[in-house]
Order: sequence, then C-alpha cells, then structure tokens
Amino acid sequence: MVLELVNEQGYIGLLHPETVYDDPNGQPLRKEMYHRLRYHFQYQNEFRLFAEVHHHTLYGDQLFPPVHHLIFFLYITFIIPIQ
Repeated sequence: MVLELVNEQGYIGLLHPETVYDDPNGQPLRKEMYHRLRYHFQYQNEFRLFAEVHHHTLYGDQLFPPVHHLIFFLYITFIIPIQ
C-alpha cells in the first residue's frame, strides 16, 4: 500500500474521489487511513477546475504521516476560491 512508503519524518498526499469513505467494501482501507490521516480537505468541482471530473463530484486531498495509534485529524470542507 502507498501509505507504507512514508518514512518517519515524511508525509504522503493523496487526491481522490471521496467514495473511499462511504464504500461498503472500503472498511479495511479506511481502518488503515484513519490511523494515519492528519489533514483532510474536501472539494467539489463547482468551478470546473478539473475538466474530467463532474462538477458535483466530491473529492478530497488527504495528508498522511507515519502511522499513529491515536485517531485525530483536521477536516476542512466547502473550500471555495475568493474572486
């Protein structure tokens, strides 16, 4: 798994659709993710920044340090650009 590649001082960032959090078969992956997750930023492609992503699709950017035993992360949602 890509999360196992991070060293003791590093972080890995992933940008992907949010389906991993509500997939009924995703429990094993979520278990690994929650023990590493420190920052979760949720986006919606309303401004069509990514042409290949539907504008109502939720996706997230997550930052993962090495594994920790305490589940704790910061969650920021509805990020919109200032115009």
